[in-house]
Amino acid sequence: MVTIAKRLNISLVFIFLLSVFLPNLAYIEEASASSYKEITVYGYADPKPGVHWGQKDNGDFFTVAQGREYHTKNVGTKANPIPAKASVPDRIDMRNYAMPRLYRDPLTDKEYPASEVEDIVLEGVNFGTENGKWYKGLNIRVDGSYHVAIYTETGEGYEEQKRYKYDGITMPDGSPKWAVEYHTPLKVTWVGKIRIYDEDLVLKADKTIACVGDTIIVTPTLYKSDAPKISEEKYQILNDKLDYVLVNPDESDANLTD
Repeated sequence: MVTIAKRLNISLVFIFLLSVFLPNLAYIEEASASSYKEITVYGYADPKPGVHWGQKDNGDFFTVAQGREYHTKNVGTKANPIPAKASVPDRIDMRNYAMPRLYRDPLTDKEYPASEVEDIVLEGVNFGTENGKWYKGLNIRVDGSYHVAIYTETGEGYEEQKRYKYDGITMPDGSPKWAVEYHTPLKVTWVGKIRIYDEDLVLKADKTIACVGDTIIVTPTLYKSDAPKISEEKYQILNDKLDYVLVNPDESDANLTD
């Protein structure tokens, strides 16, 4: 029976013989380069949220924001109803509106498509140029990564953007109910990160014993934001320091030279 001690001795002798007779062995480990630099980029959007006033049975108006109803009087006529001035707070998810397609590095003016930008969040928000004409902006601020808290006044004295009769919904006397919309355009700034990876070749291979001159299959990856990952290639080990060279894909293993 072979004891554990004898097995250990046999293993040690085998390793010793390998080191004596095969001095050019190379132990290939997985290696990767993950250093990168971050660039802060900015994108700009012009969303157009708004306040939608609808008539109640008594002719006055109401709107809903954040699940709560707000009311105001009809200061127009039955045929041409107009909501009285009223202030309404709201909290709006800006992701529900068109996002920037391009983001710009302010240091270089280089633009990047949104698909390459990571960690996008709101940076700032302001009322649009229509403030004072279509609506009155009372307060506004970024409220979290994606939301804007807004407080606006709309109604009589401001230019409405849309007016229509409700289809199939009337007053108790059969006269039409009206809806009136006031848009509240904003200027939104989004910020994100572009990660530019080193253009180092990353070799990934199974841990294995390879002799100098052997060819191994590895997966090199060129980390570059505008370059695709390249395919699996063959590399030849040049020495026991793991120096390697890319094998010409047109050459066969039989044509390899040490």
